[in-house]
Amino acid sequence: MSEFLKFNNIALISAVIILGMVVYYVIREQKRKIERRKITAYLKGINYVIEDKTDKAIEELTNAIDLEPDIVDVYISIGNLFRKKGEINRSLIIHKGLLARKLDIDKKIEVYINIGIDYKKAGLYDRAKETFKNALSLDPKNQTIKKYLEEVYEDSKDWESALVWQKRFGENKKITAHIYCELGKKALKESNDYKAAFDYFKQALNEDKNCFDALLNLGILYYNNQNKEKAFQMWFEGVRIKNEFFNLVLDKIDNNNDLYEFLKRVVVSNPKSHYILLFSAMYLLKLGKDKKALSLLNIMLKNNTYSQSAIVLAIKCLSKQSNNKKLEALAFKLQSNIKYTCKSCGYSTHLFFWKCPKCRSWDSAKVEF
Repeated sequence: MSEFLKFNNIALISAVIILGMVVYYVIREQKRKIERRKITAYLKGINYVIEDKTDKAIEELTNAIDLEPDIVDVYISIGNLFRKKGEINRSLIIHKGLLARKLDIDKKIEVYINIGIDYKKAGLYDRAKETFKNALSLDPKNQTIKKYLEEVYEDSKDWESALVWQKRFGENKKITAHIYCELGKKALKESNDYKAAFDYFKQALNEDKNCFDALLNLGILYYNNQNKEKAFQMWFEGVRIKNEFFNLVLDKIDNNNDLYEFLKRVVVSNPKSHYILLFSAMYLLKLGKDKKALSLLNIMLKNNTYSQSAIVLAIKCLSKQSNNKKLEALAFKLQSNIKYTCKSCGYSTHLFFWKCPKCRSWDSAKVEF
């Protein structure tokens, strides 16, 4: 009997062991399947992000969360995708919900940064500032947070705070000079305060003596106060530094006689500059001096420095000097468009910018014809 009991016990133990092994194997396989499904969903989501298929990316990443609710990075990614779609409220709900979790310092900073970006994207600049400052309190040396905070000041046109921030943390005097210029423009626009504006533009030159923005605006102030010679002096210096921006000066001279006089001075001092010759021809044509414009274009053509815009201008000049209706119609159709392209990111537009709207680089515009 005892042998029988012994045998039964051994059989029972063996059965338990086998059952345990089966259960372990089943659980392990289920975990592997879940892990595979989770990884598959996550990878699909990433691929859809790369392919710019936002809706499908959100769907797959949400599947990954259903399988593993504690993946904070996936929540952040989904929030970012909603932001990309313009659904800022949904992005904020996801990102702000993460703050209720127990996060390590680095992850909490990342969440704060994304919430700040959400607010900035929504135009809620005060909340964005507060959020970025919360992140900065966790890591006072974090350069990324400092960059975002400065961007918020600039986006919200809070140039006073931007100046303080730039002087405290920035090392680029060129940017500081531009901020002084923005303060000068603000003084003119909001309170017509010429003295304050003049002081800001002069301070900009103290920061960067080659600041075209400051020279351009000082010239405008002098010109509007009937000090033509001083205005010409400022603009002449500006053109000497950046002759590719010659047209920005010409646009500010509303008297045709003054415009012609300044054109002559600049052309005489820069007779070989492609930009000066082309812009001079363009404005001479507007003044009705098509023969003089054509003579400048001929210099460019002889020097093999012509562009499509130069050819278009030449056709317009010729059409004005002849009765050729076909040439006149062709001239009417053709446009000599100026484009400004960012040297940093390639963003292109017909509107001039001091700071690239896309990559946010200052002084990155180059002129293209």
